[in-house]
Amino acid sequence: MSNTDEKNFIMNFNVGPAQLYDGVVDFYSDILQRGIGSISHRSKQFTNISKSGLACARLFFNIPEDYKIYYTYSATESMEIVVRGLIEEKSLHVVNGNFGNVWYKTAVHNGRETQKFENKNSENIHENTRVDLNNVLKNIESADTVCITGSETASGIGYSPNEISEFSEKIKDVSEDTLLAVDITSGMGGINYDFSSADVWLFSIQKSLGLPAGLGFLVLSPKAYDRAKKIEEVRKNEKTDFGNQHSIAKLESKMFEKYQTPSTPNIIGIAGFGYICKTWLEDFGNIDSLSQITDEKADFFYSFFESEKNTSDFIPAIDDKNARTKTVIIVKLKNSENLTEDEIQQKMKKQTEKLQNAGFIVASGYGKLKTTQLRLANFPVHTLEDIKNILKCF
Repeated sequence: MSNTDEKNFIMNFNVGPAQLYDGVVDFYSDILQRGIGSISHRSKQFTNISKSGLACARLFFNIPEDYKIYYTYSATESMEIVVRGLIEEKSLHVVNGNFGNVWYKTAVHNGRETQKFENKNSENIHENTRVDLNNVLKNIESADTVCITGSETASGIGYSPNEISEFSEKIKDVSEDTLLAVDITSGMGGINYDFSSADVWLFSIQKSLGLPAGLGFLVLSPKAYDRAKKIEEVRKNEKTDFGNQHSIAKLESKMFEKYQTPSTPNIIGIAGFGYICKTWLEDFGNIDSLSQITDEKADFFYSFFESEKNTSDFIPAIDDKNARTKTVIIVKLKNSENLTEDEIQQKMKKQTEKLQNAGFIVASGYGKLKTTQLRLANFPVHTLEDIKNILKCF
């Protein structure tokens, strides 16, 4: 039975924090009753929970054994750890939305030399376009780290795993020493990324992974970890910054063999992550199978909004099909640039009320596009039947 068939049930299509994955509430209820929320983060019990969950994650997401995995408190904290602990002098930032811009501003704030690549249409803010990675490649030799957002929650713009892999190979052709760091917060859990194709990956759990917010991850290749050790040694001697309580060195000192953290972590979140990885291993086998389902649902979403069945005032916000993310579906009001503010408000109110009355929660657009766009999540928790039901409201 679809979730939307349950009386008074609200299906959350918000893009994060998102609908919790099936069974998460019962899992949390069970472990809380068993006292997991009060165990010591230095205990053998926590080590076993942490070790088991990460082992399942490596299996399901095909994370190489020689890549380091660390817990953080959020994806944005992971961004700062990358800036302070991995950027030697200069970073290039690919910005297709707010979260790519957060990473850029974090680097600026921490005194790194930066270069920003951002596609903006100054005449029409309703048109979303993405940065051409070939333009970034022309500047690779000038920087030691490239930061890119694989799937932008704010704008719905992203790069496919194949595009990221190809970009990585082209970076290596120009500079073997340059690190590629990728934020995959909105895509992790729904998209099959090749972890071996980049040096740094960061994400959090409140979107595709279907868990409550409050836990992030940082994944480092051997090359990235060697860079971190080099930076720590140099900056210790210089008495300059390479990170503090959650520096890569401290993360490693606690994670190595003990699977622990420098500070008290989100134990419940870590247990939940292990539950998701174990459940998906049993239900899907690997991320490739789950990613194929994501693709099929995304195609269904986009095809509908481009079809005659769509009788609403909304169409896909991004014309370039290659630039559209699979997990964050963004639609916009048709011809909103020609409407008055009152007309826009009326049309948006009519559509959102229709969704709410049918039991669906969606996200509005982000920033300047808040009043003319809707963002719809396409996460593993959302079945094709759920998607068909929400599309009836359009």
